Amino acid sequence: MYNMIMISEEIKLYFLTKKQLFALFFFFFISATSCYAEKLAPGLYHFDQAQGNYSLFVPSRNSQVMVVALHGSGERAPGYIANWVSDAARSGYVILVPNAIDKNGWQGKDIPPIIEKTLAYQKDYDINKTIISGASSGGHFALLLGINYYQYFDGIAVFMGIISQNLGRWIEFQEEPWNRRPIFMVHGDKDTMVPIQYGRMTAKMLQGKGYPTTFVEEKDMAHEHYRKANIKIINWIQGIKKK
Repeated sequence: MYNMIMISEEIKLYFLTKKQLFALFFFFFISATSCYAEKLAPGLYHFDQAQGNYSLFVPSRNSQVMVVALHGSGERAPGYIANWVSDAARSGYVILVPNAIDKNGWQGKDIPPIIEKTLAYQKDYDINKTIISGASSGGHFALLLGINYYQYFDGIAVFMGIISQNLGRWIEFQEEPWNRRPIFMVHGDKDTMVPIQYGRMTAKMLQGKGYPTTFVEEKDMAHEHYRKANIKIINWIQGIKKK
């Protein structure tokens, strides 16, 4: 039987006190003026550690939608953003792909720079709809961010993203219906790393918490960002109403 604890350990989360989180967020927010002062022309960009440590795709036609996509363990932003570029170009989506600060996985200290970059590019490109997305451990982390920090996002879309028992201890499910963002989950029936039954369990749990959750089972999809499912996510995004 698959050990659910492994999933949350894969993310290697450590969470900060609210005071520590605010201090980090304030630091990154203040530094945003120098990092994002210039609106970028359409194209694909990769920024190193000194420049903010992320990849960005700016479409030639801006439909005012941004997807913040989190890579899985063992991946980095330049490779992961390739899963989105062609579909984003056709749809006019800005794609922001941060790198995890620690190459071993997502941690609590990644939260402030993710939010800071999100706010900066929302302003730069007049974004009116932002989706937090991710695959595998990035999907787990995207669920946490989209639920706990709902005010920055309009929806959550994940590949192989689940909420394990351990990860669930850190998630603050919202009591007010208007704070519950819609969720789109894609999982493959050939996934041997995170078997599909755990995706089904997560979807059922989220629905029980009052979150509008769509669970899509992809035939012959393994543990991967399944590009063929991008169009399903894009169609779903188009149906989301701005909060």
